[in-house]
Amino acid sequence: MKTRRIALTLALAAGLALMTALLLGVWGSNAQAQQVPKAPNSLANIEMEAGNVSGVREPHTAGAAAQQTFTPTWAIEHVDALKNFDGMTDRSLALDSSGNPHIAYGDDHLYYAWYDGSTWHKETVDPAWGVGSNASLKLDGSGNPHISYYDDTNKDLKYASYDGSTWSIQTVDSGGDVGGYTSLALDGSGNPHISYYATTNRNLKYASWTGSGWVSETVDSGGSVGGYTSLALDGNDNPHISYYDSTNSNLKYAHWTGSGWVSQTVDSGGDVGRYTSLALDGSGNPHISYYDLPNGDIKYAFWTGSSWDIQTVDISGCYMGTDTSLALDGSGDPHISYYDDNTSSFKYASWTGSAWAIQTVDSGLGFGGNVYTSLALDGSGNPHISYYDYTTGDLKYASWTGSEWVSETVDSEGDVGWYTSLALDGSGNPHISYYDLQNGNLKYTSWTGSGWVSHTVDSGLGSGINGHTSLALDGSGDPHISYYANGYEDLKYASWTGSGWVSETVDSGGSVGLYTSLALDGSDNPHISYYANTNRNLKYASWTGSGWVSETVDSDGDVGEYTSLALDGSGNPHISYYDDTTGDLKYASWTGSGWVSETVD
Repeated sequence: MKTRRIALTLALAAGLALMTALLLGVWGSNAQAQQVPKAPNSLANIEMEAGNVSGVREPHTAGAAAQQTFTPTWAIEHVDALKNFDGMTDRSLALDSSGNPHIAYGDDHLYYAWYDGSTWHKETVDPAWGVGSNASLKLDGSGNPHISYYDDTNKDLKYASYDGSTWSIQTVDSGGDVGGYTSLALDGSGNPHISYYATTNRNLKYASWTGSGWVSETVDSGGSVGGYTSLALDGNDNPHISYYDSTNSNLKYAHWTGSGWVSQTVDSGGDVGRYTSLALDGSGNPHISYYDLPNGDIKYAFWTGSSWDIQTVDISGCYMGTDTSLALDGSGDPHISYYDDNTSSFKYASWTGSAWAIQTVDSGLGFGGNVYTSLALDGSGNPHISYYDYTTGDLKYASWTGSEWVSETVDSEGDVGWYTSLALDGSGNPHISYYDLQNGNLKYTSWTGSGWVSHTVDSGLGSGINGHTSLALDGSGDPHISYYANGYEDLKYASWTGSGWVSETVDSGGSVGLYTSLALDGSDNPHISYYANTNRNLKYASWTGSGWVSETVDSDGDVGEYTSLALDGSGNPHISYYDDTTGDLKYASWTGSGWVSETVD
């Protein structure tokens, strides 16, 4: 079951990476698999005209332009508009510790653009003619950019790095026509490692900086191999590379053992292996998402320790998997709710023990891409889901009766249903907390057995779109909600006394309270994990019986988004969360005397 959960996580990450690529005009081997949780509302597309763009993007083929799909919540502007943009190739995106986007791109020259929170800046990194295609961008621990790219004039692989004041440009490899499909990674010391394609010999190559010079070598020379490379370094900084075998139309994988390279075919089922994205789990095992060209699907492969397990997550096409919510049943099998942007449908997938079973829960939700799903399973394992209908601006709820899905509108008063959180009481009745975007209110609704009853819990929270809520029910079935007050940038908490709502501020030390997750201990005291946007830290607050105590759990980089909190039998907190600096999944637990955090994947 562990491998399936890991598989699931990576597949979802791959879906987010593709969505990021769509939003930013990135399509190619260098689309960075990073989420954009705090990108500015003016996040740019560097090709499209300003305004909303509708329609589903078709599978990309050589020479064909890719259609883009955007949500109305995105404002699109020009970052750059060069005369030579028709020749531009891959764009590469990275986010700094403040969540601001940085983009490397080019073809006539190498360009670098970044957003400082209010304004886009652009500079020419390498003014030489015909350089900058196949760019791959990474930011080091200080936020300085490093870029690998192709010099089409001289047919060389080049590398540029910024030390805080000046750019340094080097030719990494000039042995023939080399430098296509570059993928860049930085090791623990900040040294660059690059995988790339040698067109002259049609080989996969790899280069690394020793501290005094570049060392390059051929990884695989068995045919025309090395397109669409993706590079990752394990805990010992050993390189692992996924890539496309054009001769056989296969997905391949190579890794350094410490004494030599070992390569193998991962998937040979048709024309598969383009647009690869590689990640390593905590044990260093590779997980790869990639494109199945004949079927238009995203596939996923992971190493079990003895063989490759290959899965097609959804055969309906590759543009799906956004706004996911995961729950495990009593047997530990995963269930996922998610949004399918191809059909504007809300879908549900469950693992049967041998395969994924996929159902459409609701359709015609619009091309918003944000449906804020929340999934819960009742005592019989039946799924219940709350979500947002982008077309109508309503809060909706769907449940499985055992033979069919029943969907209904819960609240349609204004633009409601953002950031839903769902819990079921002892009788299996649903309770939902959610955000009313139009009025800036926190709302709560519950099913009485014959109808829905809705309350405004807290009003005047601000009209911004960051109204994260988390709902828990105590032993008496009374609701407790942690939430973010957007207008005040505070973490707040509300509870039902039996006759009315009582709300209070938990933490007001800067901009705090995003990505909140609430749990109640055996005495029904609330515990909350959340993100401090001011310091980019993971925080935790608990009620002592007389007051709130809050503390920083992890401050190592930009950490703490997308938190999920659970308490063990002793009431000790355990938190999973995202490290935006490294792009890792992390886990923190309280030992009784201090916090211990570790990287999971």
